[in-house]
Amino acid sequence: MNKVEFAMSNLVLVLLLFIVPAYGETWGIKSEIEKAPPGGCYSSYGNLGALEKGESRRLVGQCALAFCSNREFIGVIGCGLSKESCRNGKPAKKLPGDLLLEYPRCCPELLCPENV
Repeated sequence: MNKVEFAMSNLVLVLLLFIVPAYGETWGIKSEIEKAPPGGCYSSYGNLGALEKGESRRLVGQCALAFCSNREFIGVIGCGLSKESCRNGKPAKKLPGDLLLEYPRCCPELLCPENV
Protein backbone atom coordinates (compact mmCIF):
# COMPACT_ATOMS: atom_id res chain seq x y z
CA MET A 1 0.00 0.00 0.00
CA ASN A 2 1.51 3.36 -0.97
CA LYS A 3 1.24 6.55 1.10
CA VAL A 4 -1.75 7.92 -0.85
CA GLU A 5 -3.75 4.67 -0.49
CA PHE A 6 -2.88 4.54 3.21
CA ALA A 7 -4.00 8.14 3.72
CA MET A 8 -7.26 7.55 1.83
CA SER A 9 -8.13 4.40 3.81
CA ASN A 10 -7.48 6.30 7.05
CA LEU A 11 -9.63 9.20 5.85
CA VAL A 12 -12.51 6.81 5.15
CA LEU A 13 -12.12 5.35 8.63
CA VAL A 14 -12.12 8.81 10.25
CA LEU A 15 -15.23 9.81 8.31
CA LEU A 16 -17.01 6.68 9.41
CA LEU A 17 -16.11 6.95 13.05
CA PHE A 18 -16.72 10.66 13.54
CA ILE A 19 -19.07 12.02 10.90
CA VAL A 20 -21.42 9.13 10.11
CA PRO A 21 -22.52 8.63 13.74
CA ALA A 22 -24.62 11.78 13.33
CA TYR A 23 -26.93 9.59 11.22
CA GLY A 24 -26.36 6.01 12.34
CA GLU A 25 -24.18 3.62 14.21
CA THR A 26 -20.81 2.38 13.01
CA TRP A 27 -18.76 -0.65 13.86
CA GLY A 28 -16.05 -2.74 12.31
CA ILE A 29 -15.43 -6.34 11.33
CA LYS A 30 -11.95 -7.83 11.24
CA SER A 31 -11.20 -9.02 7.73
CA GLU A 32 -10.21 -12.67 7.25
CA ILE A 33 -6.97 -11.73 5.45
CA GLU A 34 -6.08 -15.27 4.37
CA LYS A 35 -9.33 -15.47 2.33
CA ALA A 36 -9.31 -11.87 1.03
CA PRO A 37 -8.60 -10.99 -2.60
CA PRO A 38 -5.36 -9.01 -3.21
CA GLY A 39 -5.83 -5.58 -1.59
CA GLY A 40 -9.42 -6.45 -0.61
CA CYS A 41 -11.32 -7.80 2.38
CA TYR A 42 -13.19 -10.96 3.29
CA SER A 43 -15.68 -11.87 6.00
CA SER A 44 -18.15 -14.69 6.45
CA TYR A 45 -20.16 -12.45 8.83
CA GLY A 46 -23.48 -11.45 7.26
CA ASN A 47 -22.59 -13.53 4.19
CA LEU A 48 -20.35 -10.71 2.97
CA GLY A 49 -17.72 -12.86 1.29
CA ALA A 50 -14.98 -11.14 -0.73
CA LEU A 51 -14.98 -7.37 -1.21
CA GLU A 52 -12.64 -5.31 -3.34
CA LYS A 53 -11.09 -2.26 -1.68
CA GLY A 54 -13.70 0.53 -1.69
CA GLU A 55 -16.58 -1.86 -2.46
CA SER A 56 -19.69 -1.84 -0.25
CA ARG A 57 -22.43 -4.41 0.26
CA ARG A 58 -25.52 -4.83 2.47
CA LEU A 59 -25.31 -7.31 5.33
CA VAL A 60 -27.81 -10.14 4.84
CA GLY A 61 -30.84 -9.77 7.12
CA GLN A 62 -29.78 -6.36 8.44
CA CYS A 63 -30.23 -2.76 7.44
CA ALA A 64 -26.51 -2.08 7.45
CA LEU A 65 -23.90 -1.36 4.80
CA ALA A 66 -20.41 -2.90 4.99
CA PHE A 67 -17.44 -1.57 3.03
CA CYS A 68 -13.84 -2.61 2.58
CA SER A 69 -11.65 0.25 3.75
CA ASN A 70 -8.38 -1.66 3.91
CA ARG A 71 -7.20 -5.25 3.90
CA GLU A 72 -7.63 -5.73 7.65
CA PHE A 73 -10.84 -3.84 8.36
CA ILE A 74 -14.42 -3.83 7.07
CA GLY A 75 -16.41 -0.80 8.22
CA VAL A 76 -20.16 -1.12 8.82
CA ILE A 77 -22.78 1.63 8.96
CA GLY A 78 -26.17 0.81 10.52
CA CYS A 79 -29.35 2.68 11.41
CA GLY A 80 -28.46 3.49 15.01
CA LEU A 81 -31.86 4.61 16.28
CA SER A 82 -31.66 5.20 20.00
CA LYS A 83 -34.08 8.09 20.61
CA GLU A 84 -37.19 6.88 22.41
CA SER A 85 -38.84 10.16 23.30
CA CYS A 86 -39.67 13.35 21.45
CA ARG A 87 -38.64 16.90 22.27
CA ASN A 88 -41.98 17.43 23.99
CA GLY A 89 -41.27 14.44 26.31
CA LYS A 90 -43.90 12.17 24.76
CA PRO A 91 -42.84 8.69 23.63
CA ALA A 92 -41.91 8.27 20.00
CA LYS A 93 -43.65 5.73 17.80
CA LYS A 94 -41.19 3.37 16.12
CA LEU A 95 -42.17 2.29 12.62
CA PRO A 96 -40.40 -0.88 11.47
CA GLY A 97 -37.86 -0.71 8.69
CA ASP A 98 -38.22 -2.56 5.38
CA LEU A 99 -35.30 -4.88 4.59
CA LEU A 100 -36.39 -4.97 0.94
CA LEU A 101 -35.22 -1.35 0.57
CA GLU A 102 -31.60 -0.22 0.14
CA TYR A 103 -29.65 1.30 3.02
CA PRO A 104 -30.51 3.79 4.57
CA ARG A 105 -34.12 3.67 3.34
CA CYS A 106 -34.49 0.28 5.08
CA CYS A 107 -33.99 1.87 8.54
CA PRO A 108 -36.86 2.08 11.04
CA GLU A 109 -38.43 5.50 11.53
CA LEU A 110 -39.32 7.29 14.73
CA LEU A 111 -42.38 9.50 14.65
CA CYS A 112 -43.31 12.03 17.31
CA PRO A 113 -47.00 12.66 18.08
CA GLU A 114 -46.73 16.22 16.72
CA ASN A 115 -45.59 14.72 13.37
CA VAL A 116 -48.29 12.03 13.09
